[in-house]
Amino acid sequence: MPLELAWHEVAIRLALTVFAGGCIGLNRGEHGQPAGLRTTILVCVAAAVSMIQANLLLATAGKTPDSFIVLDLMRLPLGVLSGMGFIGAGAILRRGNLVMGVTTAATLWYVTLMGLCLGGGQLGLGLSMLAVGMLVLGSLKAIERRLKQDRHAVLRLTVLPDGPSEDDLRSIRLDFNRAPSSNAAGCGARCGGGLREKPSRRRRSSNAWPSAKASSGSTGSRSESVARPVANGRAGRHNHGIMCDVAADLRWKKFPVLDNGFVCLVDVMGNDQAVVQAARVSYGEGTRQVSDDRSLIRYLLRHRHTTPFEMAEVKFLVRVPMDAWRQWIRHRTANVNEYSTRYSLAIDAAQRTDPAAWRTQATQNRQGSGDMLPADLGADLSQAEAELLEQAREVYQRRIESGVAREQARKDLPLSTYTEAYWKIDLHNLLHFLALRMDSHAQWEIRQYARTMGEEIVRPLFPLVWEAFVDYRLAGMHLTRLDRELIQRLMVHLAAAGRARATLDDFLAVQPPEWSEIKRCRERDECR
Repeated sequence: MPLELAWHEVAIRLALTVFAGGCIGLNRGEHGQPAGLRTTILVCVAAAVSMIQANLLLATAGKTPDSFIVLDLMRLPLGVLSGMGFIGAGAILRRGNLVMGVTTAATLWYVTLMGLCLGGGQLGLGLSMLAVGMLVLGSLKAIERRLKQDRHAVLRLTVLPDGPSEDDLRSIRLDFNRAPSSNAAGCGARCGGGLREKPSRRRRSSNAWPSAKASSGSTGSRSESVARPVANGRAGRHNHGIMCDVAADLRWKKFPVLDNGFVCLVDVMGNDQAVVQAARVSYGEGTRQVSDDRSLIRYLLRHRHTTPFEMAEVKFLVRVPMDAWRQWIRHRTANVNEYSTRYSLAIDAAQRTDPAAWRTQATQNRQGSGDMLPADLGADLSQAEAELLEQAREVYQRRIESGVAREQARKDLPLSTYTEAYWKIDLHNLLHFLALRMDSHAQWEIRQYARTMGEEIVRPLFPLVWEAFVDYRLAGMHLTRLDRELIQRLMVHLAAAGRARATLDDFLAVQPPEWSEIKRCRERDECR
């Protein structure tokens, strides 16, 4: 280092320091790693300034004119180097067998030394460090990926009753270097064949949520991804090398329903294990086997326990016609926030009925449907419906363009107009909703939504609960006291007659005397 340091030399050193630190930082930031552009520049410049300060003090040999104390000029850069070592050590994290942040710590310590060299005037050495650093962080990374390495991971599997046994699972040898099979089913397609691929980098849209017109189309595919809001400017990242997360795969995936509606999972809290933990009042996973958890869940559902199932919650985003939404909103145990046509323009989409989908009024149920109308009549009705929807749309647009308030302009919109809402509900009440709305007595349109929610979302999220729900609730049958007594009398009658199968005469023979007379049903008259 020269005894006299000119300011243009200081500027050259600082400029090269910023350039060198920026190159390292750009490489780190481009790959989404910590210690990016700003961090490396600040660390490198701070180290360089410490050396420049030591260089400026060389003229006095570390001794000020009014003092007899001689300073050790190298203590300042050495202190900076030691301090950066502590900061780098703090960046290293260890979770079980997984160690993260080692490269970040090494990078911080490396740019500190590079800054000391550039600040001390060893420009050739500093630039050589820059070249070596770029080579290590860039080119060697591709070589490192091709090295044959041992990888360790913990897989947590939930196996259905008809799935493989524990011995079969223990005998499986997973090949983590083989790409996942595209035709594998369920979780195996994601992680059974190997390591989960790193998500491709996506360009973030300028809008956090798609507009009504932008999201109203594209209903041809079975399911499609929805643009989701991104927290803090970056998408959620998995911290584990292998993660078999069904909820992560389902979040913000749009399942089309009807001609323009959809059901979308926003978030979920809990799984089958949450129900089991709540029932056992446990904070840990314990030592119970999956079969024990399954038995407990089936017992809880069969005996109509509610609180354990209320510990899990599911949040949906739905687009649904207003007439079906009127039935949906009757389930008051959910938390709802609906699209406001008073604040925003109405969604420019309405449900249109196919000519073959027009239904007659049921003769036995005033709020149900019967058989299908003839195709020629259905075609006329669909044509009239299209004209009505177009007229309603034009009237609404004319009112908006004329300056009419949105809260008033909307009053003549058809019930077939789509609305959107966030709908959050606990698992117990969600199963109650599905049991009612998947039933054959429910309106066909809302049955499509309930079926999609249950089979496409709830079933993979809660496989054990869904199995018990189907067995005991959806496909089950409730017997009253009268039913049980009738069955018992019928069995006694058949045993006395020496027959195994009952006939209509046998059934009528065991009826109570008060049922033998045909009477008018007042309840049926009131419901017709």
